[in-house]
Amino acid sequence: MKTNLKPTVYGVGINDVPGSGSRNSDNSYYYMWCRILERSYQGNQYPTYNGCSVDPRWHHLSDFKRWYEAQGDVKGKQLDKDIISPGNKVYGPDTCFFVSKALNMFFTKSDKIRGKFPIGVSEHQKYKRNKPYTAVVKNGSGKSIFLGSYATPEEAHQAFIKGKKQILLERYILPETNERLKNALYNVYNNMEEYFK
Repeated sequence: MKTNLKPTVYGVGINDVPGSGSRNSDNSYYYMWCRILERSYQGNQYPTYNGCSVDPRWHHLSDFKRWYEAQGDVKGKQLDKDIISPGNKVYGPDTCFFVSKALNMFFTKSDKIRGKFPIGVSEHQKYKRNKPYTAVVKNGSGKSIFLGSYATPEEAHQAFIKGKKQILLERYILPETNERLKNALYNVYNNMEEYFK
C-alpha cells in the first residue's frame, strides 16, 4: 500500500522503505535505485544520459526493491536498459536486465573515437592498394579479434557484424539460463545491424 510521502530523491523518487540507506542494512538495491534516478534527472552531470527517465513504476523504492529481489543473485552484475531496444532512454521493469560486465561491454560502440568509418572498421595505409580496410571485433572482455582485410568499408563492416553475431551466440546466448534475457539477446542477434550502425 502506497503512502502519501512526497518525492525527495532527485525530485522524483519516493523512499518508502524504512531503514533503506542506513549503514546497518543490505541496501545495494537502494544505491542502485538512487543511481538510476541520478543519471536520469541530473543530466548536466551525466551528459551521456541526457533524455533518460525512470518508469513511474520505479518511482517508489519499494517497487524497485521488489523487482530487484526477484532477479536472483545480481552480485557483480550491471543494470542495462539498452539490450531490448538500442538507444532506449527509459529505466523500468520492461526494459532493464542485470547482465555481466562482459556482456554490457559487448555492446559498447565507442562512437566518439571511431572516426569516419562504420563501427569495427579502420583503414591501414600500408595496404592501401589492395584491401585497405580491416575489421576488428571485441569479445566483451577487452580482447580484440582481427577478422581480416577488405576492399571496402562496407565489406569490413559486414565481417564485423558476422563476427559479433558469432560471439554473441556462442559466448552469451547459448549458455544463458534466464529465458527473458536469452530471448532479448536472440532479438539482438537477429537485428545486429540495427545495434551496430
